[in-house]
This record gives sequence, C-alpha cells and structure tokens, in this order.
Amino acid sequence: MTDATINITDETPEDINSNTEEHPIAVAINHGVHKVLDIQQCAEQFIPAAWEYHNRKADELDKLFNEIDNIIELAKTQQEEVQAASLISKAVMEANRLSTSDLAETLEKSLYINLFSIFDKFTGDLITELFNRKNDLYKNIQREFKLSELIDANSIDEVKKLALEKEIETLKRKSYSEQFKDLENRFGVSLTKFKSWPNFVEAAQKRNLLVHCDGIISEQYIKACQAIEYKHKKTPVLGEKVELGPNIFIPTTWTIIEVITMLGQTLWRRLLPDEIEDADNHLHRLIYDFLEMEKWDEAIKLSKFAIGLPKHSSDQISKINSINYAIALNQINQTDAAKNVVNKIDWPSSIYDFRIAHAVINNDKNAAKNFMIRLGKRGELINEEAYHTWPLFKDFRTSKEFMDAYLEIYGYPYISKASELSEISKVELQEQHMPTTETKR
Repeated sequence: MTDATINITDETPEDINSNTEEHPIAVAINHGVHKVLDIQQCAEQFIPAAWEYHNRKADELDKLFNEIDNIIELAKTQQEEVQAASLISKAVMEANRLSTSDLAETLEKSLYINLFSIFDKFTGDLITELFNRKNDLYKNIQREFKLSELIDANSIDEVKKLALEKEIETLKRKSYSEQFKDLENRFGVSLTKFKSWPNFVEAAQKRNLLVHCDGIISEQYIKACQAIEYKHKKTPVLGEKVELGPNIFIPTTWTIIEVITMLGQTLWRRLLPDEIEDADNHLHRLIYDFLEMEKWDEAIKLSKFAIGLPKHSSDQISKINSINYAIALNQINQTDAAKNVVNKIDWPSSIYDFRIAHAVINNDKNAAKNFMIRLGKRGELINEEAYHTWPLFKDFRTSKEFMDAYLEIYGYPYISKASELSEISKVELQEQHMPTTETKR
C-alpha cells in the first residue's frame, strides 16, 4: 500500500503515480455529492438574493407612486398631467407583475426538485458502473427484445448496454421506497436500516407534491409518511401547502448526500469485495473533505457509518476513521465523547502519526510536541502539508508547543510557511480568474 492511497492530507503530485485514475464508482458518488453541494450553495446565496430583489423593487415602486402623487399635485399643464398618467400606467403594470411574482419560491421549488434529479442520475451511474465491473450481474437481467433491436446491435456488448439501460429506466419509474426494495432483493443486502431513511422518503414525497400538485398536501403523501413512521414537527393537513424554507431545504441536502454516500459504498462493498481498499480510501477522503469544509455534523454521520461497517481493508484505515470522528466531535464541543472514541484504541504500538493524533485529541500538547519531533519531517501519513491543512491541528496550530516543534523540525517558523502557502493560493486564484483572449475580445 502506498502513502498516496491513504494519505490523510491533500495528495501532492509527487505522491501520486501518474497512471493512477480515480475509481469510477468513487467518481459517481463524488459527482452526486458535489452537485448536491452546488444546489445547497445556490439556495443559500440566490434565494435570499431573490427576496432582496423583490423587496428592492417594492421600495422602488413605493417611491415612484409618491413621485407620481407629487407630480399630480403640482401639475399645471395638460402635458404634465399626461406625463403623470403615463407614469401611473407604468407603475400599476409593474406593481401588478410584482404582486403576482414570487421569484424566491420559484427558485426554491426548482432547486429542491433538482436535488432528486441529481439523485436519479447518481443511481443510474452507480448501477452502470457496478455492472461494468462485475459482468456476471448481466446474467440476472431478464428482458425481452424486439428482433430488430438484436439485428441492429453490432455486438453482445451493445445488447448488454441496451438491457441495462432498460433495467435502469424501469427502476427509475418506481417510487424510491420501491427502488430500494428492488435493489435489496437483487443484491441481497439491507439498504434502508439507517436513521435518515424516513427523512429521505418524506423529502421524496414532498418532491412529488411540488412536481404534480404545486405543493398541495395529498392523501398519498400523508399515507406514505405514516407507512415509514415519519415524525412531522407539524401535523400535515390535507389541502394545505407543504413548507420549504432553509430549515427544511438545507437538512434535505445533507440527507441526500448521506444516502448517496451510503448507497454507493454499501453496494460497492457488497458486489465488489476485492475493492474494499478503494472503497475505504474513497470514504475516508470524503469525510476528510467535510472536515476541511468544517461541516462537522456531516463528517460525524459519515464517520459513524464508516466505523460501523462490518469490514475494513486495514487497521490503519479503521484508526483514521476513529480519529476523524473524534476531530468532528471535538469541534462541536463534545470533547469527552471525542476522547472516548480514541481512548478505546491501543495507541502505544501505533506509528507516531497516530500517537500525535491521540495526544492532540486528548489536549496533551507536550506529548503531541514530543511525537512531532520524533516523527520528523515526514511520517507514514503526516507530512508538512498536514500540519497546515488537516483539521486535527486546527486549534493545536496556535499553541506554543506546536510552534516550537514545527520550528525544530523544519528549521523555519510555521507562520513563514503558512504565508508562503497563502501567497501560492492567491496566485493560483488570480490565474484561474485571469481573462482569456476570447474574454478580452
């Protein structure tokens, strides 16, 4: 196993073999996760902007009506009266349009519906990659074909592709509850025994209301929620409109991210057990990303999922999962819980990289300093970049113990290297936004 496969930090070019390609199932999961994050960011930035636009237009119209009143009051000629009448017509038209428009609600509804389009795309990509990597799965597809379809196919691979496309299309026509049941039966694995499952089903039912009923609560929605024992904060009333808003929208994005990750990981491990190391490394990398983004709650959920998996590729990845879980717990002030997670593990026999982490989580700064010095410039997992980026060191970086150890190890102050990295990031950002020749034209 190379350092690059399980490095706890962002991988640098020299750490990565030039022939290494990201696993296609990892790509499918990451694509789905980051598309949902895009939706989340759009909602957080542009829905409030739509409200601001609406309020600004209302203020502008109010000001215009006041100006019209003044013009009418001071009008002395027919021309001034005509001018006032023209302004009145324009103001009334704009006011009528504004009163019947709801840009924020339209945007929110569209973004919410798109969350499930992303999920549908993900399930199709996931199933396709699973079948491509395990050809025996095609033998279980039972499909009827027109003779013309077989004649037009240039190879057996085209027939297999057509069969799988039809299989996925049939699956997507079903409700999400039915889809997951089909996948459970097909692959012999439980997929719905997790805490967020009722939240996911309710969110999907809400999506159906928005698409087909303009958000009006139906009997089908109520029955579907009752069937999964979903606990509403407010009892839904037949005929009323479902609520969205940030307190519902944003948690839904996290639920979908969780389901994408767990569904992808569970089927990957179930159907391709020889690829467990790839699956482990992908999950660890995803959790690390959420730690970097300071999305502590999501890192906690995925860490608990990772720790609870029945099998890991190595003791090393198992320990990394526990450390990352403890990091997230520490950041939401659950320090005792964080210590309990790591103190269950036998660290004295571990490499210095892990012993540093154990000391930092237990807030033993002197021990962490000593282990840093013993580790030197680069360990099996920790390198200089880790001290700048790994969230483990987020608070420890500001301590005298850390500063002293860093200086002794690398021969220059931490802050000087941090400033250098900051300048590099600044230059890279400027280059990304530098206008191209086409833009200049």
